[in-house]
Amino acid sequence: MYQFFSLRKSQKDKNIGTIIESIFDDRTPVSRKSIGYKIPVKLWDGNNEKVKVNEDVDYFLINSRIQMLKNQFSQKIKTQRRFDHQTPSLVAEKEICFIEFCREILVKDYDSIATQNKYTTIVNSMVLFIKERYNLDRLPIEILRRFDFIYEYAIFIAKQTNRIKDSTATKKNNTRFNYIVVIQTLVRKFNQHHPHLETIKTDHYIIQVPKKNLEKINSRMLKKDEIEKIINYQEMDGKKRIKTMEGKYQFLFQFFTSGLRVSDILLMNFKHFVDGRLELIIQKNDDLLSVPFSYKSAKLLSYFYPMEFQRALELNPIGQLNLSVRELETLLNIHTEKDFGSLTVLDVVNLNNHLKRNKFDDYSEEVMIIDGLIRRMESMVAYSMCEIMGEKEPGHVFDYLPYEDFKDLKIFDKKRLNRDQIKLLTRGRSRYNSKLRRIGRDLGIKELSSHVSRHSFAYHMLESGASIEEISFALGHATVQQTQGYLKQFPQKFADKAIKVFEDIFEL
Repeated sequence: MYQFFSLRKSQKDKNIGTIIESIFDDRTPVSRKSIGYKIPVKLWDGNNEKVKVNEDVDYFLINSRIQMLKNQFSQKIKTQRRFDHQTPSLVAEKEICFIEFCREILVKDYDSIATQNKYTTIVNSMVLFIKERYNLDRLPIEILRRFDFIYEYAIFIAKQTNRIKDSTATKKNNTRFNYIVVIQTLVRKFNQHHPHLETIKTDHYIIQVPKKNLEKINSRMLKKDEIEKIINYQEMDGKKRIKTMEGKYQFLFQFFTSGLRVSDILLMNFKHFVDGRLELIIQKNDDLLSVPFSYKSAKLLSYFYPMEFQRALELNPIGQLNLSVRELETLLNIHTEKDFGSLTVLDVVNLNNHLKRNKFDDYSEEVMIIDGLIRRMESMVAYSMCEIMGEKEPGHVFDYLPYEDFKDLKIFDKKRLNRDQIKLLTRGRSRYNSKLRRIGRDLGIKELSSHVSRHSFAYHMLESGASIEEISFALGHATVQQTQGYLKQFPQKFADKAIKVFEDIFEL
């Protein structure tokens, strides 16, 4: 495996680029992700993989970040080599126990206690399966290689989940599916750590599971009309449900902020608002995630922080824009009661809507120009809102977790949660999801949960034409393969556009 850093040019401005960390295993990409910094293209030293000495950006800070990532990767490779050395090629395959390997790898590769506990449960289920099916206390690799191993294991898990008191088919099917995916991940790790052995095939793992076990396993995503229902959702039957309305705005904030995971939403700190972006260490895989803080995200946060949003609006009136002659003439030709220079973006939006509704005069050209001004103003307001939030004292953005119990967590370090913190996080997630279930019942949307916003974000990104790599970056997935697993479960209509392009090539 090897690592390198490169600069990916922005599609909007070719003079600006994002620094990307890429990790490859031979020629196979393992991960590509932004390290959270944008710089002018001319300042990137591609040969030495660092930022040139200059006064325009904090080159020392960025180069320090790159060096830290290089050191982490180097240390990981050294650890992996030491681990590989424990099972050299001289050891016969039949003497290796897959269960023992899994227990060791969980300690070495997974820092999160929650992930360790979850994966240990799955490993323990394999122990029970091997005992029942083969009357063995260990899992030899030769059994793991059998084509029907995963099929028989899936049937075993089906029997186990049938004993669950909760009889919902979806929960049981998701449990079986998740178990199979985790085992597939562990087998792939085994292959990486044992290059001297013949590769264990896992391509058939999901399709080998009986169809009746998978028939209801779908990524639950919301279509456009369902998202619009949530946007327009109000208190029902005249009852005040402040907590439920909070759930609405938090769900939409997740959706419009790159589909953030619920654990990252609950642990989000004011200090994660940096230079117009949200930068945080992902709770699940401890990677740095940097996503743009958009105007829609700012507007949704205004439900919880109205004074901060109002301040951002007032700091960015239309008078702050550097207007062209044509834009200035357009504004002067429109009569308004307020002074143009003091109009906020909300005022300009209302003005534009008024022009669009005018049936007596043609304002199409003015509307087009003002649309461009609105986009620029929204960008400025979002950046200011991000700065205002980032200037607040450290604390959680959403009120689900007692900050006193989490204040010792370092903002940009790996989050090593203790058992008490994990319990509080689980409780907070349950409280959040209970609000969403109430909204789902009111709107007739089944299975509405915090993770649905993440699936929905990926779904609409794909539908808008984004590439798998772009979606993977936005979601903060460790690998593109993980994103592919997401997308495979979506409706198969996404090949339709490509098929149409293919057909247009030919005349019949």
